[in-house]
Amino acid sequence: MRKSIVILAAVFFLGMWVPVNASIIDFDDIEGMSGPFSEGQPVSWQYVVNDEYLSRGVLFDSGGGGIRVARAGNARSGPNLASGTANDPQQGPVSDYNARVRASFWVDGSPGLVDMAGLTISNFNGSGVLEAYNLNRVLLGSVSSQQSPFLFLNFPGQIHSVTFIPEHATFDNFTFDGLNQIPIPGALWLLGSGLIGLFGIRRRLKK
Repeated sequence: MRKSIVILAAVFFLGMWVPVNASIIDFDDIEGMSGPFSEGQPVSWQYVVNDEYLSRGVLFDSGGGGIRVARAGNARSGPNLASGTANDPQQGPVSDYNARVRASFWVDGSPGLVDMAGLTISNFNGSGVLEAYNLNRVLLGSVSSQQSPFLFLNFPGQIHSVTFIPEHATFDNFTFDGLNQIPIPGALWLLGSGLIGLFGIRRRLKK
């Protein structure tokens, strides 16, 4: 019953903003850390996600070198959700529900841009802010969970990364749409064409 209510709420709040073909990372395809959970708890590296979703275009990062994936009952899409990590000099990565989480977009190893990006806060007592940045790390805009746990930002063809600033919050269903590689500027195309032309002329002169 609870899951049905969550799904209906998601459809109601997101129907106007999330494209039908959007990509969703729900973290359910990998093994998640089991509880009980506590702030500052050591996290084994097998549960720390960094570039595991790079093949889908997303690189995750937080203070402990990646984000923690955990198996928890309050996951939006079950069984897993994610949270930030901090770095403890003696223990390595530890769970931190206030650590900033950054997700950047990539295509075949080159920076990418998306039209829309967002996530859903999983724990009902948590809150947070989602910020979107362009390739030059200029803030495009932000959204707060004061109105809804579904945080989404839409800046067509401009978003290279988003930062989630949680307040004792975990998240799930990281969503994005319109991933494309950053186009080569026209000036570089002209320069490349010119160099190719000069190379061809030199070859003819040598003949």
